Amino acid sequence: MVSIIIPTYNRANTLVRCIKSLLNQTYSDFEIIIVDDRSTDNSEAIIKNICDSRIKYIKHEKNLGANAARNTGIKYAVGEFIAFQDSDDEWVNNKLEIQLRELKNSNADIVASSFIRYMGKRKTLLPKEKIKDNCAAIRLLRKNYISTQTVLGKAECFKNNEFDKKLPRFQDWELMIRLTRKYKIHFINRPLANVYVQDDSITKKPLKAIEALKIIMSKHKELFDNDHVAKAGFYNLLGDIYLSMNDFKHCYYIKSLKYNKLNYKTYIRICIYYIKSISQKLK
Repeated sequence: MVSIIIPTYNRANTLVRCIKSLLNQTYSDFEIIIVDDRSTDNSEAIIKNICDSRIKYIKHEKNLGANAARNTGIKYAVGEFIAFQDSDDEWVNNKLEIQLRELKNSNADIVASSFIRYMGKRKTLLPKEKIKDNCAAIRLLRKNYISTQTVLGKAECFKNNEFDKKLPRFQDWELMIRLTRKYKIHFINRPLANVYVQDDSITKKPLKAIEALKIIMSKHKELFDNDHVAKAGFYNLLGDIYLSMNDFKHCYYIKSLKYNKLNYKTYIRICIYYIKSISQKLK
């Protein structure tokens, strides 16, 4: 059996779509554990109005965040396998069937897949490149390519490794960095989930991203110190976020060059940074 864990907070408008995509799966031996992180809308009524014995509803007494909600779901999961879904999103109807088959055939502990990200009318396939299993650990340290909604694995992997509750973003990335050091990961290069970025999504809050990236780099300092390309990539990502905010007090691109002088894209970023900085001063 698969335990599907859904953290939710004030997503009454998308819950039905999400749950329907699970109930329509071609593989039906699962339980759905919905952890309500103290919603203030009518999420509870909507969930309880869906009549299916496979749905379990748990409500936090206070708002603790999505990571804590996922950890609560993991605690109560009884399935041999655990999968994750977000209350905004939906799966293709044979996701579980495909992933369980691939898990067995690849002799892996965890599988993940590509996904389609929707931002308004913009539709993007991610990751854009093919992922090979033999370079999963190195590739993941250098750039996140796994989204929580696509992850399925043996329950023990998640029972023994919780989501970091301190992280305001990138919790899936940080967890997978840890898991790739302990377990065999198999990646399926076909989209099995649709991920919708909402207007109030945490992914649209750059300061949370900056905080999370600094925590991840500190937490995995030894790994980044041993992989200068990964460290340079992290500094570029921080630079991109500050640049998107028109904040010109932090030029992390210069730090990036210290660890990877051959990345021509960093030089382009620096040019853009200074052009925008000068334009800002002239206004």
